[in-house]
Amino acid sequence: MSSDSANSNNNCMDRAPDIPGFRILRPIGSGGMGDVFLAKQDSLGRSVAIKVLRPIQGTDLESQQTRFQREARILGQLSHQHVVAVFDQGMVDASPYLVMEFLDGGSLRRKFPKEGLLPVSESRRLLRAIADAVIYLHSQHILYRDLKPENILLGSEGEVKLGDFGIAVSKAEIGELTGTSVLGTESYLAPEQRYHLPVDERADQYSLAFVAYEMLTGRLPLGVLKPPSARSVQLTEDVDRVLLRGLQEEPEDRFASVEEFARELDAALAAIPEPASSPNPTFGNYENPGAADTASSPQNLTDTTRSDTSTGEVLVPPRSRFQRILPWLVAVIAIAVVADVLLELRRENSVAPPNPGNDVAKVAKNKPQANVPAPANKPANKPTAPSPAAKTAPPEAEKPKEGKAPYHFTQYRWRKHLDIPVEKKNSIGMTMILIPPGVFQMGSEDSDKERLLKMLPPIDAQQQQKRDQYVVSETPKHSVRISQPFYLGAHEVTRGQFRQFVERTGFTSEALSKGKNTDALTPMAWWVKSKQLTDDCPATNVNWHEAQAFCEWLSKKEGKTYALPTEAEWEYACRANSSDEFYWGNKWHDFKDHAWVGDVKGTLKPVGLLQPNAYGLYDMIGNAFEWTADRYSPNYYSKSPNTDPKGPSSGEERSVRGGATNTFMSRTRPASRYSTPPSGRWNLHGFRVKEVIPRGDSKTEQ
Repeated sequence: MSSDSANSNNNCMDRAPDIPGFRILRPIGSGGMGDVFLAKQDSLGRSVAIKVLRPIQGTDLESQQTRFQREARILGQLSHQHVVAVFDQGMVDASPYLVMEFLDGGSLRRKFPKEGLLPVSESRRLLRAIADAVIYLHSQHILYRDLKPENILLGSEGEVKLGDFGIAVSKAEIGELTGTSVLGTESYLAPEQRYHLPVDERADQYSLAFVAYEMLTGRLPLGVLKPPSARSVQLTEDVDRVLLRGLQEEPEDRFASVEEFARELDAALAAIPEPASSPNPTFGNYENPGAADTASSPQNLTDTTRSDTSTGEVLVPPRSRFQRILPWLVAVIAIAVVADVLLELRRENSVAPPNPGNDVAKVAKNKPQANVPAPANKPANKPTAPSPAAKTAPPEAEKPKEGKAPYHFTQYRWRKHLDIPVEKKNSIGMTMILIPPGVFQMGSEDSDKERLLKMLPPIDAQQQQKRDQYVVSETPKHSVRISQPFYLGAHEVTRGQFRQFVERTGFTSEALSKGKNTDALTPMAWWVKSKQLTDDCPATNVNWHEAQAFCEWLSKKEGKTYALPTEAEWEYACRANSSDEFYWGNKWHDFKDHAWVGDVKGTLKPVGLLQPNAYGLYDMIGNAFEWTADRYSPNYYSKSPNTDPKGPSSGEERSVRGGATNTFMSRTRPASRYSTPPSGRWNLHGFRVKEVIPRGDSKTEQ
């Protein structure tokens, strides 16, 4: 269940039922099949939650009622401290309803901190409760199938309970709920559940691991999956091992049961020492995350406390004088340390001139180095010495590998069909993602031109004519078929990867050979050494010919064919089966989690810091412009072939896609087109490469 907006709540209130014996107070949310109301039960004077079926247009009402009644029957058979209780059921105005236990703490989603992470001890407490509920359901031969933060309900006294059993099913009935539509929230579902394959208890294990990853790192495990310890410095490689195994796309690669997964995860979290003082906000209303465990275990009380047996309270003796002044001493020392750091930074800035990449330096400092894969020819930065409490790292061979991500179902099916991985790395550390063949709508509607042009800010007449031509060149929208699968780089080619090409071939770019190697002219070029621009930032100031030379070198080195993607391949991969204006939806203001754009300074960012699209590709929008293989023509769409178009056969300029950090959202849509002379180079022009999957294999031809 999830909370709705005020308007949605008003609409729910208009549909509030009149149920004898209950007084409806207000709507509190909605689930996949019904509205939920807070009500007062007249006979007992207690607060309850009443869920009423809300018919969905275009869906068979009888099947909805059958599923709703199945939920009532399943809940009526359950009794567990971490499963919401059902008190009654009935019919009102031809719609079934359920009377359930009301929890006043909202859902787990609403309690996630806006900044920072939950304390590990609190996450552990919550995950233990959720796992206990799922283990209990499995002991009753029930698959939950919809585990997500919105369905985990909390009470103000620390209660944790699973709610919304709308698609739960007994193993004996599982065949009755098959169909063509995906039931549940797709991101949290196991691959086999999303792709309509047989499911068992390991599907719930996958969803539990997904929730745990999000809770412990603050990030969804999408795209090229990084170990949790690369997301949060508190976590250990034991946590990595457990969560990445639980998130494996093949059920047989996960733990045998949720009980085994939960036991391993709890042990890994228990081994993490609690910080003396946590800067993270506390979760919900609990001032002491470990209070529940301490209260039930009197032996955990230390010698500095005593228990009043008459009241049950734990009494703490007055603090000593030293204890009272200790916080002030710590504060004074902290201020002195901060002042020293600021002074040192000022000294550094007085030596080096200001650089437009300062924001990147901040990201690099504040982000764990494990978040950004180091190039193959450059070892990752050595970690600082571990604290005495830290565990000794295992030998290299025992370190967990990066996990498998919940890829789009077409990638999963083509991986099975071709017997090749969805994700792989080449010898220079470049992650390549399998892009399946398919059909998509390329470009923009003619009716969108006026709206898109109005969104653009005014500029001088000559530039505006060129920019307006780009918008018109997106039309007409037309159907395009990509007939062959291919691999595409998960990230833009980085400075570190491009430097490997230069150092191993002795390649000299045109700019270097003409003496343009100055920070003033090319402050963000791949060859400029800067503290602000790391080797994990996109390689820019690379013209089209140099990008082609890189592809030729990589092809010889790997024994495979690397190339720039065509315009059609680029837009198809960027959209990732989405017909929305952006690959994250139709709301441009949701870009902050997905795209580096709107920075007037044009500051480059390390690749892979934001959320990927559904195919697992990062920074397809923003950061750096990306060269494509095609020549550019503003009228090409009106005459391009419908299958594997490769651009016009003649033309001076090459097509550029994706926008950059300094472009507006209206010009960084998947359909947005730009053009540049192939010899041109700009601070924000980079590229990503594709790897051709050889044709001739009967499976590929199919």
